[in-house]
Amino acid sequence: MTPEIEVQEMGPEPAAVIRFAAPVSQIGEQVGRIFGEVMSYLQSAGIPPVGPPFTVYPDMEADADGNWHAISGFPVARAVVGNGRVEPYEWPGGDKVVVATHVGPYDALEHTYNAIRSWMQEHNLESAGPMKESYLSDPDQQPDPSEWRTVIFCPAA
Repeated sequence: MTPEIEVQEMGPEPAAVIRFAAPVSQIGEQVGRIFGEVMSYLQSAGIPPVGPPFTVYPDMEADADGNWHAISGFPVARAVVGNGRVEPYEWPGGDKVVVATHVGPYDALEHTYNAIRSWMQEHNLESAGPMKESYLSDPDQQPDPSEWRTVIFCPAA
């Protein structure tokens, strides 16, 4: 199923995150732990998240060791100080951000990424920053992967 793709304007988004690298087979496990660690920090600091958890893949490919580098956490209303592994981050957003909602399991996200890339090429747009996955579904609450919803954002120029 081809996702609906649109362009939105989005400003920068402050967040509390943890940066990590892992083989693609371990990313899901890592991300789950990281969300818990970042949420614990936010709760102890009295800072509520202002949106769903997300992951940014700055390079969108594995490094020479086969690891994917990623940044996972939660958007917040104001910059955080961080502690230890949790650090402040700002996803850049932009005047144009291409947005599509993927419905289905995470291992099928590539189809939506490819649809976004094709759509951008057809509309003479280029990527202008790292893509972001925002997870609207919690697999612990929604055990059926065919129902999971993930919004993909790509700053464009």
